Amino acid sequence: MKKILLILMTLAASLVAWAQDANNFFVSQNGNNKFTVVRKSTDKAETVRYRTVGLTAIAGVHFIPAEGEMQFAEGEVSKSVTVEEIDITTVPLIYRYQHATRRNYRFEVLDMGGFSLAYRDRYITYGSQYDAGGNHINSNIEDLVYIRHIPNSDHETEIMSALSSDKYVDVSIREDYTTIDDSYDYYYGFSGSTRTLWNEEYTDRDSIRKYFSEIGTKLYATVYFKEHEGADGYQYVQILADNSETYDGKDPDGSVNTPSISVYKACFELNTRNTVDYNRYLHQFFPHRYDYTNQAAGNQDNTHTEFPREYSVLHQQKFRDNSLRATDAGALVLDPTVQKIIVRFDANGSGEDTWSAKQIYARLALCDKQPPVLVKARVCNGFFARGSSFAVTLIFSESVRADNVVLHTSWGDLTSTQSQYVLTNAVTFTGTVSPNVAQGTQLILQGYDGEISDIVRNPLSNSVSQTFPYTTVGQSHNYPITYDLDGGMPTATNPTYYNYDTNDFTLHNPVHPTLYFAGWTGSNGDTPQRVVTIPKGSHGDLHFVANWIPTAVPGDVNGDGDVTAADVTALYNYMLNGDTSDIVNGDIDGDGYITSSDITTVYNIILGVN
Repeated sequence: MKKILLILMTLAASLVAWAQDANNFFVSQNGNNKFTVVRKSTDKAETVRYRTVGLTAIAGVHFIPAEGEMQFAEGEVSKSVTVEEIDITTVPLIYRYQHATRRNYRFEVLDMGGFSLAYRDRYITYGSQYDAGGNHINSNIEDLVYIRHIPNSDHETEIMSALSSDKYVDVSIREDYTTIDDSYDYYYGFSGSTRTLWNEEYTDRDSIRKYFSEIGTKLYATVYFKEHEGADGYQYVQILADNSETYDGKDPDGSVNTPSISVYKACFELNTRNTVDYNRYLHQFFPHRYDYTNQAAGNQDNTHTEFPREYSVLHQQKFRDNSLRATDAGALVLDPTVQKIIVRFDANGSGEDTWSAKQIYARLALCDKQPPVLVKARVCNGFFARGSSFAVTLIFSESVRADNVVLHTSWGDLTSTQSQYVLTNAVTFTGTVSPNVAQGTQLILQGYDGEISDIVRNPLSNSVSQTFPYTTVGQSHNYPITYDLDGGMPTATNPTYYNYDTNDFTLHNPVHPTLYFAGWTGSNGDTPQRVVTIPKGSHGDLHFVANWIPTAVPGDVNGDGDVTAADVTALYNYMLNGDTSDIVNGDIDGDGYITSSDITTVYNIILGVN
């Protein structure tokens, strides 16, 4: 039983997958994009690989990928590499914004077999002028996120149907009371009737609008005001986009011709004289949300009596073209690059018609019902063999969540490096080449498990599948094994190289004409081991040194220079309790473990029996 236990303990201690000393290397960063690889031990020449791996930064878009070898001479401590980074002003908008002001990539050092030794992450900080704040987040009509936020306390807000007022941003020229007076109802506009509701032209917001336009997001706008009419008549409201100089004229009583300048035009009528409070202001918003069927240009022939207030009628509403249709919720769909939204009022009908409006504003929201699209996939540079590390970056049309996603490939599964707190349109997955993949196997993306969606949970619209025909699994690198026998002689030939695929092998122990072999040190550590086994899956250069006991006498297991009864006691205690405190070398017969035959040998030495 003790013999079996000893064998298991010895093998368990030796069957450890070894690697080149990763602790010997580290990467420092100075000058932002300058990386210095430093060695702690410099007693030998050494060659390593280096490469860049895109994380949220995209190789070829935010930085120029770097790859190569570093050859350290004996005594050489460090080498440096500078990675070229691309000026943000030349980066397309779609690759500029995300849920942060910075993007990052990794500078990685690997051994010659492609196994990571050290790395340093580099964060490219672009500053607040390239941050969309919360505005990069796309939304739908049920959960709106805004281009611009004005506190609700600055405005009198009205709840619109099932949508609470805090779902919109109110952009307003706040006026408590604006009188619009057209006493004779002729076909002309009148001064004071044009109200500019949305006008932001400073550079960064303009870029953000272009970004939203590129990813397919739309601006939803609802013009809203309170209104009072002193006599029956027809009122007209026009909404213009980026055009404050001209507008469409009035139409015949109650009619609306398809506008050519305005993006939207409507005719409505109020009769506030029938209300209990003659001076009551009624709440109006355009486009009219209850008109679901007649949205397109040229399709507004019916009179609509379902205007949402008791004493009002919407006669007609028309859009300039089909691209400007309203949503079911009554919002006008515009491209987010629009710089100005202007509302203009007119009146028409017989006799005098004086009416007034106040608290005119537009409710604006960025609305996203477009699912994200996988634009492309990229694999990092490098040498790829079984067991080596690799990374795949998926690039999407907009920022996505993919922090718990597992990417399936023909080389094995990869896991996402994305933080759940930083959404980006570049998500990197890392892992290692499976040990069971055949040499020459192409890298193929084979789908994923988990959720890939934009911020409002629109799921990815296309599949994650791609073949990289020129990225294949190569032959595993052969690592050298060197030995220092320190005056000893080999009993059998030990291998001088191995690779990741080599099956388990155990070193043959040397002998010495006058000294006793205490064990190997070096790549297996500083404690001598007589049984050293290199398991399959190890990697890195190996070096072993033979250790001898120069004063040992056969049978002197406790190392006191003589063979006494204490040596038998030490061996006996080990057999009973595993106590090695008094044992220097108890394997007298050299069979690899301590047994009763070793005790017998020592006992015979003490008795003088050969």
